[in-house]
Amino acid sequence: MNSLIKKFRHFRSKSQPWWTIFGAPITQEIFFRFIPYLLFLKSGNFWEIGIISSLSYGLIYYYFGWVLVVYTFFLGLIFWYLMVNFGGLVN
Repeated sequence: MNSLIKKFRHFRSKSQPWWTIFGAPITQEIFFRFIPYLLFLKSGNFWEIGIISSLSYGLIYYYFGWVLVVYTFFLGLIFWYLMVNFGGLVN
């Protein structure tokens, strides 16, 4: 069992920089921009989807403190408005 844990730690230490540089941003774009935008196109609920998407995005930064959550929430709403109204994924 110790051998398995050591192999996992070795793999994790090698893959961590790549996940931080490529994996996390791509995953965030998919979950917090692409999927909400598709839901908006189907439902037309601009504010509801924008608020839920921005709040969930802000909450993943909770470990930095509530100030960053609030800041990220409002910045997310501004970017949601700009993306939907002035361009973004699909126009």
